[in-house]
Parts: sequence; structure tokens; C-alpha cells
Amino acid sequence: MGMINYLAEILQNPFESKDARIDFRKLSMKEDETFAEFYTRFLHLTGIGNIPTVDLQPDLCDKLTPAL
Repeated sequence: MGMINYLAEILQNPFESKDARIDFRKLSMKEDETFAEFYTRFLHLTGIGNIPTVDLQPDLCDKLTPAL
């Protein structure tokens, strides 16, 4: 049921792109998160928020944990 609610929210949000850009600006890798989990969230938000590809590499480096 969780996936259905998630998809319903995405498909009904008229501000989806704007919300994704806001979430992308706040995004950072959590201490207990794997890189794969973080990178999935990163790519999801860049796609929905239409983040320019030229910004992706510098933004990715800024959002990673210092341990990486």
C-alpha cells in the first residue's frame, strides 16, 4: 500500500519539480546511508527537479559525507 500512496502523491503534486529542487538543495548523505541509497535519491531528485547536468558533479561532491 505504501508504494501506491507514494505514486499517488507524485502524480497529484502540481509543484513536484519545485519541491524536488528544494529537496535537492537540502540533500546530503547521511552517516548510516550507503552510497547506492544516497545516489538513488540524488538521481531521483535531479530528474524530477530538472537539475542541469553541468551542476551534478560539483553538487554530488558537496553532498557526500566527509568519509567518502
